[in-house]
Amino acid sequence: MMENLKDDQVVDRLLGNSSLSTTQLSAYITYLKRKKGEKLKIDEFKIKNFRTRGSLMGSYLQAKRNIKRSLYTILLLFYLGIWKKKELDALSSLIKGMIVIKEKGKDYRERVMTFIEEIIEVMIMM
Repeated sequence: MMENLKDDQVVDRLLGNSSLSTTQLSAYITYLKRKKGEKLKIDEFKIKNFRTRGSLMGSYLQAKRNIKRSLYTILLLFYLGIWKKKELDALSSLIKGMIVIKEKGKDYRERVMTFIEEIIEVMIMM
């Protein structure tokens, strides 16, 4: 699913600006991998070891709640008419652009972040 995250500057910058903590992201990834039956390499990411299933589930549930709240925030902005089609188009372009640039490899990581930051600034100013 997500390999070598500890060396990915884009992940660091996105995570630093997201509503998830490193531990919550780790728990979310770990939970999804376990759900799929994958073997885990938690140390791939600069992650705390989850000593109990309860600590994993607690962090997973916090992550899930934060993701859900972020999505509701976006939906609220559209529902109230604060964001319209142009913001949706910008968001769609951002996601598509991130995917294309990411597929090009490590050399494009700084371009990814510049692209993300530019689109987000435009979106919040629209």
